[in-house]
Order: sequence, then C-alpha cells, then structure tokens
Amino acid sequence: MWQLLLPTALLLLVSAGMRTEDLPKAVVFLEPQWYRVLEKDSVTLKCQGAYSPEDNSTQWFHNESLISSQASSYFIDA
Repeated sequence: MWQLLLPTALLLLVSAGMRTEDLPKAVVFLEPQWYRVLEKDSVTLKCQGAYSPEDNSTQWFHNESLISSQASSYFIDA
C-alpha cells in the first residue's frame, strides 16, 4: 500500500506547485492547413497545449471581442 501512496503523493505535490506561467504556450492550428485563406473559405481554428487543472477552457477573441465558445476548436463558416 505504501508503494502506491508515494507516487500519488508526489504527483499531487507536483501538480499543486504548477503555476500558469510554468505551462508551455498554446499553439493555434488552422484546418484545413492552407497557405492562404480566402474570404469565402470555411476554416476551423484548433488550440492545442497544456492547461492548468483549475482552468481547462479556451477563450477565443475576434476584433477584441470575446466569443462565447470555450471549446478547444472554433469553426468559422464562410
């Protein structure tokens, strides 16, 4: 039993000590992966990266306005 508790305790200590600044930056991908997006093209933006345990939502902005979707991907219809 002690052998199981030690790794669990270490995992909790490590995750409790993580700060948002310690996480790697998220990366936004464009799908389909076109070189250029034209005005009438539909695209999906996907955000991938680590997140803090207390905040696992994604915030999307367009022209400095917050978009209501908190999913890790956002579809833009032409």
